[in-house]
Amino acid sequence: MATKVEEARGEINATLSLCLFCMRWIGLSFDPPANARAYMRQKLMFIVSVCAIVYHVFSEIVYIGLTVSNSPRVEDVVPLFHTFGYGALRYFAMNMGGVLFYNVTPICVYFYELWIGQNAKVGFVWVSWYPFDKYQPINHIFVYIFEIFAGQTCVWIMLCTDLLFSGLASHIALLLRLLHSRLETLAETEKTNEEYYQEIIGNIKLHQRLIRYCNDLEEAFTIVNLVNVVLSSVNICCVVFVIVLLEPFVAVSNKLFLGAALIQIGMLCWYADDIFHSNAEVALAVYKSGWYRTDPRCRRALIFLIRRSVQHLLNEEFIVLKPKDSVHLPMLLPYEAEFLRLVTEDNVSSVQTYLREHPGLNVNCVNYQVKSTMLQT
Repeated sequence: MATKVEEARGEINATLSLCLFCMRWIGLSFDPPANARAYMRQKLMFIVSVCAIVYHVFSEIVYIGLTVSNSPRVEDVVPLFHTFGYGALRYFAMNMGGVLFYNVTPICVYFYELWIGQNAKVGFVWVSWYPFDKYQPINHIFVYIFEIFAGQTCVWIMLCTDLLFSGLASHIALLLRLLHSRLETLAETEKTNEEYYQEIIGNIKLHQRLIRYCNDLEEAFTIVNLVNVVLSSVNICCVVFVIVLLEPFVAVSNKLFLGAALIQIGMLCWYADDIFHSNAEVALAVYKSGWYRTDPRCRRALIFLIRRSVQHLLNEEFIVLKPKDSVHLPMLLPYEAEFLRLVTEDNVSSVQTYLREHPGLNVNCVNYQVKSTMLQT
């Protein structure tokens, strides 16, 4: 048993290897540090990463505010919102390529200006505000290195969260498909009803663990994915504006960002939809099984599994599956039951008085035996 657990853990670690690589670069890890030196290095890297991101975002917000107050033109403001979002949204290959283009663009522009004989100056990676003169030689070098580090840290942060979500969601969907296979092969081989029942109970327990796993994933990533979707929607609009109206056709960085943002939103929707349909198909897998070869107790357990999967999908608050009666027996209202009792006792005066007191009474009412007052007389 321990060997199987270790094998499963090794496979999961291999699946999340790229995510774990990105996490280590920002000072996070699922494994405890090996020694005190590794612990201090990990904490220092985490603190530096957080401080760099906080100031990076703050400086861009300040720069946007200063630009809006001094030059509120659309073509000046929209690119700043785009680059601000680019500091917060990444997806692996395109994002790595995009941030690389951003990092080397000032140097490439510098050498190009030298080549055509212009007065060349090395620019900056991002448009940010600093409380000192960033054009001084030493300050220029420091700011350039800081902006490269801050942009790359944004890449690591978004990559590790996106890849962690996609890896866990894919794992849930895969286990649900394995559950489909187990359910579809139910009762294919000759077994006792008790063995069928224990097999069904095992599948129900597996499905319950997957539902709990899915709920934990939702609780951990709801806010993160909401922020991703909102920021991606804004930034997609801004980057399309920049690509179409402002930048040259051969510019690459913004086009890479647009592709990364679209892929990121598509990835979130893809894995959410995959879990949704994989869970819905649990009920279909039960129907495809050999349930008709089992006894009533096994069938009741399978009905519970079907209801569990459907209710988890469709929200029990709005759609609750309830058993319906196959036979609907007529039921008398209290005053109708009293009227029927008086008729049965053959008390004419009491019946006449009761009819005067209840003018809206249905004299043709029937009881659960489908007997009316006409049949009682």
